[in-house]
Amino acid sequence: MSTVKQELASDLKEITQYCHDSARGYHEAAQKVHEDHPHYAQRWEAFSAIRHVYVEELNQRLMCIGEDRKESGSGKGAIHRGIIALKDLFVSDDLQAATKECIRGEEELLERVEGTLKDDTLDGATRSLLVKISVHVKDCVYELKSIVIPV
Repeated sequence: MSTVKQELASDLKEITQYCHDSARGYHEAAQKVHEDHPHYAQRWEAFSAIRHVYVEELNQRLMCIGEDRKESGSGKGAIHRGIIALKDLFVSDDLQAATKECIRGEEELLERVEGTLKDDTLDGATRSLLVKISVHVKDCVYELKSIVIPV
């Protein structure tokens, strides 16, 4: 396998892990706040559903380059650590702190996606998918920041 293909496969697998972890994290967070904050729970379930779609689309891109599907997240990824911290924050019902943790995780995912987009060897379909993910993550960050009350 060429170095370019290996790097692309590695990047796509990592982004897939991030998306899988964030989908699970948003779902769990929504479950925690459903009773007190049903609007946020609904939005975060929507974010989770979209991330599941992106996981599937990323897996299709991986299969197109001859790689296996990535079916789960990574316990070692920064997003996963953020999701664990997010779950802990929701136990204390601190919506502000939890939202800030969501933003932190989204910004890490965005950094990874945008770093991969700098690769000038990306094929058109992969680039298009990553741009779509980048736009979605930016929209999520914008919406999450509207929750956070400046101190």
